[in-house]
Amino acid sequence: MEQVNLREAVFRDEELPLSGILYVPEGVDLSFEALCVLITFEDWTDDDPPEFIDVDGVKFKEFLPVDPFQQVVWNAREQRPDLSDEMLLDAIKYYCEFDAFIDFEEWEAGRSQLAQTTN
Repeated sequence: MEQVNLREAVFRDEELPLSGILYVPEGVDLSFEALCVLITFEDWTDDDPPEFIDVDGVKFKEFLPVDPFQQVVWNAREQRPDLSDEMLLDAIKYYCEFDAFIDFEEWEAGRSQLAQTTN
């Protein structure tokens, strides 16, 4: 079991074990400063990974397996070489909500239309 913040997990995405799963604190908004716990198959005894884990009294919930996490990061970087932290975080959140990769052109067009209707 290893503790890293989300920014470090993104920075080290290629080094993370494919058998790993990232956990985030329950009830905390996702940010790059959010502490994550990385566990691998060797860290649990049941057939399936636990949905929740407790680390030093803090409850963490299953977030993403490493493989799709890496794919989200790679997809976002492929679309936008000048990717900002905010855009990468949006890509991760989008994947978690829709189980699909973000299309930045469509996403930005949607945000632009929303901004125009609220003004």
